[in-house]
Amino acid sequence: MILTSELSELEKKARALYLATRVELDQIMLDYSLIQSYWKYRENGLEFPFPERRILKPGARVPREEDGMFAEALIVFFESSISPELKKNIRIKRATRVTKERIKEAVLDRVLGEDFIRELESEDRYVSAEKFKGLLQKLAALDSALLIQREPTQKVKGRYILTDFFVDIEYNPIELAEILAKELRYISKSIYEKEEQPQTDMDFSESFEGKFYEFFGFSPHIGRRRKATAAAAFLLRQLGYLSTIYASSNEEKCLITAATNGISRTTLLKLDPAQARAIEENYKLSLDGYAIDQYDGHKVVMFKVEYDHTPEAKPPEDGKLREFNPAKSWLRISNQLILPKKEQRDLRPLPFHTVYEPEHPFSRS
Repeated sequence: MILTSELSELEKKARALYLATRVELDQIMLDYSLIQSYWKYRENGLEFPFPERRILKPGARVPREEDGMFAEALIVFFESSISPELKKNIRIKRATRVTKERIKEAVLDRVLGEDFIRELESEDRYVSAEKFKGLLQKLAALDSALLIQREPTQKVKGRYILTDFFVDIEYNPIELAEILAKELRYISKSIYEKEEQPQTDMDFSESFEGKFYEFFGFSPHIGRRRKATAAAAFLLRQLGYLSTIYASSNEEKCLITAATNGISRTTLLKLDPAQARAIEENYKLSLDGYAIDQYDGHKVVMFKVEYDHTPEAKPPEDGKLREFNPAKSWLRISNQLILPKKEQRDLRPLPFHTVYEPEHPFSRS
């Protein structure tokens, strides 16, 4: 990543705006994927299918249990503008531009609503616009990858805009795995150079492809959307700018965030009365500012798990080639947090370590 100290003055301002904008996008996506999904289940007389905590462990394999109620999305948010060398991978063209005309051409009137389209203005595509949240959430529901980037034209600098929908993310997973393997010094030239040296019951290239997805918090057995999330995160990472990929997963019932500076999953957690009381007593506060719903003494909260990379997933300090051990984990949990409700902007997240049922769940370590 390009360090802030190495950026031009305009780029520094753009980075500061990017980081502030990401705070807003985080809230929009949490509302879209988790809160709106939760109430959709409740309005249909169903309990939200709270995921088992084991799936929040690094590399956990997720059972395929999908339904039509959890809101899915794939949003690419990039600090700069997509450069020509990436346009063959992140496919944007005139037909993918977000304009009122393109929306009409895509026959989205019944999906978005004729009134919504009629009142849509070009300025609504900017993240700072009042109607941006509604536009983003409506387009996110189209099973379409969306792209938010810096204003690509020279007329306006430093503003972030929703430029494209129906974006295709095209990639060869072996090619991306090879780049990563070189970066981490597991190979010198080709991912096939170790094929004659059996590592496990599968070839080195196949095994390392699985570790490529693990690098971004996934098991190898994932669907198209999460594979595209890993690919987009890796491709944008090569350009040196900050990026954030939001993937709302029906299978995991989580909002997955793959960012340059970290990977996280946020889901909903139902606290039983004893857990809720323990948290309130430890932090000497009420969970009313955190609970999006509460009934029969239970409190439903947003729960975020943050991950960082182990030494095996970082370049070695000596820069020398090293042996590949697929059995070693590439991710570890770095933090677990109960998030405040979106309107409670003065409240801090509460550390609550529960995935591994530790002896001290409120420790910050």
